[in-house]
Amino acid sequence: MLSSLKKTAKKYTRRVLQGVHQSKDGNQQSEKEFAQMVARFDDIEKNLRQFYDHIQAYVSALRDSCTLQANISGDLLYFFDAKSNNRVHADKYHTICTKMHVTRWTELSRSLQESVLDPLKEHLELFPTVKEMVKKRKRKLTDVQSYRRQVLSLAKTAKTKNPEKFKKKQE
Repeated sequence: MLSSLKKTAKKYTRRVLQGVHQSKDGNQQSEKEFAQMVARFDDIEKNLRQFYDHIQAYVSALRDSCTLQANISGDLLYFFDAKSNNRVHADKYHTICTKMHVTRWTELSRSLQESVLDPLKEHLELFPTVKEMVKKRKRKLTDVQSYRRQVLSLAKTAKTKNPEKFKKKQE
């Protein structure tokens, strides 16, 4: 019984000591730094997502504005009679608005998509991977903490069950 208990304790001790910082204070300090980095990372992700949403809203509003202007210019054509002096100006305005809506908006939209939205989207797609790595690290730290508790409890049970043997083993 005692030998199996010792084997189990050694196994857990080995697991706990592998890859764990040597000093307790250093471990706590690195955990604080890591927590600060994770908080900063989450803040950057939140701000980047918000920026991406704002850019999409801006592009949508700009598209709606160009469409509205083209529709207004078309309505102005119907408003002015063919014999009116202002019909020529309305026709020019309609031509400019239609050209702006069709060609300029397409160029601007493609440019914004390629230079801003696509890189932002690719960058945002990287965040879940990093978050998954942080979750794995937290799970491993939780495992290490549980192994520590198991080792301590095994040591306590060994002390209480056979105090003479435990003292001899320590010497």
